[in-house]
Amino acid sequence: MRKQPRHLEQLEQALLDLGDEAMLLPVEWEMADDEVAPVFDMVDHMNKMLTLVMAHYDDMARKLFDKPERYAPFFAVDDRNGDVLWELWGSKRR
Repeated sequence: MRKQPRHLEQLEQALLDLGDEAMLLPVEWEMADDEVAPVFDMVDHMNKMLTLVMAHYDDMARKLFDKPERYAPFFAVDDRNGDVLWELWGSKRR
């Protein structure tokens, strides 16, 4: 099994730390209807998340540009039974 790049491991942990709905990006990145401030309570935390997301974006763009034939999606696998873990991502409409 291939090892993930360090920035991807950090991004995965940072998203896990945000909670179960971390991949519903509007919940994390936008303001709630009754709030006037972003969900992130500290600018440093938001900047760290943006840095990790952009590192992943840059890595994918570089791979797709340089060697598109080597690109393959990365799916997590359940260690207990070998099942591929996947879920459709979407946003909740408020």
